[in-house]
Amino acid sequence: MRAGLPSAWAMGHKTGTGINPGSSNQINDIAIAFPPGQPPLALAVYYQAPGYFEAQRPEDEAVLAQAGSIAARWG
Repeated sequence: MRAGLPSAWAMGHKTGTGINPGSSNQINDIAIAFPPGQPPLALAVYYQAPGYFEAQRPEDEAVLAQAGSIAARWG
């Protein structure tokens, strides 16, 4: 999500990725973001890729960045 938020926003977050043969990849992030002069935002993104891949893909990471961009419009 960090990639989708303005650089002026402070953020603390914990990512989680599950890549296991036989199941779809899971790419997750939970965060609290601090837009300047605004109340903090609590954010959680849970994304399931369309299948199993040996590594996290850029297009999957882009989904989390897009969620950060959407959250930035609220702040």
